[in-house]
Amino acid sequence: MKKALESLSLALIIIMAGVPLFGQTGKEEPDIRKRIALIEQGNADEVRAELPALITRYQNNPGVIYLQALLAENASDAVKLYQSIVENFGTSEWADGALYRLYQFYYSVGLYRTANQKLDELRKRFPHSIHLRGLPTSPTASKDEPISAVADTSTAEGFAVQVGAFSTNENANRLRDFFAGKGYPVRILSVVIGGKSYFLVWVGHAKTREEALALSSTIRKQYNIETMVVSR
Repeated sequence: MKKALESLSLALIIIMAGVPLFGQTGKEEPDIRKRIALIEQGNADEVRAELPALITRYQNNPGVIYLQALLAENASDAVKLYQSIVENFGTSEWADGALYRLYQFYYSVGLYRTANQKLDELRKRFPHSIHLRGLPTSPTASKDEPISAVADTSTAEGFAVQVGAFSTNENANRLRDFFAGKGYPVRILSVVIGGKSYFLVWVGHAKTREEALALSSTIRKQYNIETMVVSR
């Protein structure tokens, strides 16, 4: 009997040795809010230095992806990251913030119809989100939509092709000089999105959306650059 009990105890010890203790089974979550606070306090470089390690340790973590988007130098990259959170982590605590950032971006560049779609999605999916405070309770009036959403373009100021959106003026100037060297009319616009300044690079002076779309396609094919048609 004693030997049987000893054997049973030994078996239990062996089994339990391979079972993590309660509380050790899950991976510790990174403190995203602390790092967002650091960014807002002007310590973005400190968080940026941590980012590679965070990405390696917490792969596919929506909070880390959110940090990547906040620190992205190219607004187009930030948009892709925010959209990936919405599509792949729609129930995470960062999904409403990602939708809000998308709304801010599209509204800032004048794509009001797309901005309204993001705002409607935010309102429907997250009716109690803190990001809804102070936002319009109904979509932007149609007269404020870009001309691309209106059938009659006779009074339009025209269209351009956005070829980049950067957090540093230096990068925007570099891209502007590139396209200016190719003979394109180009300008830089400064906008503030979520408290962060971006510099948008717009190429061309198209009278119609169709002309702008053709120019956009040409730029994508020749220079392998992601583009977006915008109203001037």
